[in-house]
Amino acid sequence: MKIMRQLLQKTVLLVAISALIWACDKVDEPYLSATNNPQPVTNTQKVLLEEFTGHKCTNCPKAHLEAKNIQLLNPGRVIVVSIHAGFFASPDGSGLFTADYRTDEGTEINTAFGVESNPTGMINRTKFNDKFLQGTDSWQGYVESALAKTLKATITLPVEWNSSTRSLTINPSVKFLEEVSGKYNICVVITEDSLNSPQKNTDISAGTVPTIDPYYHRHVLRKAVNGVWGESLNSNDGIAGGTTLSKSYTFVLPDSWDEDHCSVVAYVSRMDEVSEKYSVLQVEETHVVESK
Repeated sequence: MKIMRQLLQKTVLLVAISALIWACDKVDEPYLSATNNPQPVTNTQKVLLEEFTGHKCTNCPKAHLEAKNIQLLNPGRVIVVSIHAGFFASPDGSGLFTADYRTDEGTEINTAFGVESNPTGMINRTKFNDKFLQGTDSWQGYVESALAKTLKATITLPVEWNSSTRSLTINPSVKFLEEVSGKYNICVVITEDSLNSPQKNTDISAGTVPTIDPYYHRHVLRKAVNGVWGESLNSNDGIAGGTTLSKSYTFVLPDSWDEDHCSVVAYVSRMDEVSEKYSVLQVEETHVVESK
């Protein structure tokens, strides 16, 4: 009887997760769950999942669902940035696939890490099995490994939105909880959600074949506010525990971007040693417009 009850509980959980995943194809307003004045920072390790994707990538819809599933399993702890770059992200001159979500920053990241196929992803820009790029099936395990690491820093990320000028004032602040060695950068990027354009697909479990239309692209990288690799936090090797370092940036959202679906993502990464270069120490996200 006990075994039957456990099996029933697991079945109910799986059904609930599946329903949530399918319900997220379009993010209806109000989709924002946080205000633009973020809640007090909790001592929680978060993970950056960067997925390299494109609207002509036939296996990418299933990867998008996997990213959503990982977020559902780890509420508020996994921040996704979707980078549209390379062959599968290129637009056509006419027809269904004319949308262009590529960015100069995304292309530079795509090239720097040697992305040759989609879908693929990086977890905290950390090497697992001696490689940065990971297949979809391994994302969840590596995310769990990254979440289990000792928390070394927290980020507060207040964002002020001026609707009349469409200007953002972004004031990230990083507190190091223990002494760390090396040199660190902070990178601030803008993402946009619910961008509607067709997506190629070959997996019936992920949607209609051969094209999903409408399709709502999630967490799309739009711009790196302070450069593709960010700005230096320290000039000397190492940062003492208890140190808080702050920056301030302004950015004007283009008229074509929907501020209700835009977010600011900030992450701290190590930039000095070859073996740990780019490795993300902590990441945070704040929505541009607070919940309605």
